[in-house]
Amino acid sequence: MSTFQKAVVSLPGRERIAKTPFGAKIVIHATAADPGGAFGMWETFTPPGHGPAPHTHTRETEAFRVIRGFYRFQWG
Repeated sequence: MSTFQKAVVSLPGRERIAKTPFGAKIVIHATAADPGGAFGMWETFTPPGHGPAPHTHTRETEAFRVIRGFYRFQWG
């Protein structure tokens, strides 16, 4: 694991914008390369009935914060 050695700042209006495969907006605040591999952080604006395909992470931990609405997760 890398050591976090510098602050990463995401300024309003200067974020990087991307799209999910189903067209939802992603605001990229930091990629793993920004803080030397310590973390990555982004916001996804997921429309109802959509979301990522089932997948597994083997090298990282994924965390979610649901601001509005409901999200269904599959565990295991």
